[in-house]
Amino acid sequence: MTLSDEYFGEGITEWNDKLIQLTWRNKKGFVYDKNFDLIQDFNFNIEGWGITHDGVHLIVSDGSDKLFFWNPNTFTTVKTISVKLNGSPLRFLNELEYVNGYVLANVWYQNFIVIISPTNGDVVGKIDLAGLAPIGPGVDVLNGIAYDAVHQRLFVTGKQWPKLYHIILQPPSTFLVTSSVPLSSPEPTKAPLRTSPSSPSVILGHPSSANRWDGIYIVCVLTAAVVVFSAILFFGHSKKKK
Repeated sequence: MTLSDEYFGEGITEWNDKLIQLTWRNKKGFVYDKNFDLIQDFNFNIEGWGITHDGVHLIVSDGSDKLFFWNPNTFTTVKTISVKLNGSPLRFLNELEYVNGYVLANVWYQNFIVIISPTNGDVVGKIDLAGLAPIGPGVDVLNGIAYDAVHQRLFVTGKQWPKLYHIILQPPSTFLVTSSVPLSSPEPTKAPLRTSPSSPSVILGHPSSANRWDGIYIVCVLTAAVVVFSAILFFGHSKKKK
């Protein structure tokens, strides 16, 4: 699949054995079959940032605090919700993924993923991934979420990150994050993941039986110890400068 140089490709999602792709500022989308052959293109009237679906509607972000629910056949807006964190609009919603009745979203230039109620737009949880980004030239923002429903895993990455991380949902009381080497790496060990006391509680699961998750833990793979220690040294050095 080759995108013309005139387009800046953005979010992409699978829908009924087809792939739907947005472009950033061209206000044009593309639909492909699973062989990556172009089936059709379509126009829309916002910037294209992230896209996912809930099985009924396509859900699209445009870098604002809004989520747009599209008819998947006509690509027209059915409804729009404003996303709110502690009652205030949360702007710069980026990559999206729909998981167990919630919309998960990257926020541009933030090291967390927010968990959004698609009913009213309230942020009901935050996944703090500060310190997860690899250290190296060209490494940019956290941006990339994909969900493996069979194994209940979230895959996360960032712009020009050399590694892929996976987050494993394990009910009823633990939210585990596995990082930071390829998935064939040895058995990881556990370490706590920081969360802000003022952040909403993390709630995941089917809306009709959602449980309160007692903790969030990050699992740091032993073979990635060098990356972790480098991050600690880097941030410690930065604080001394301040």
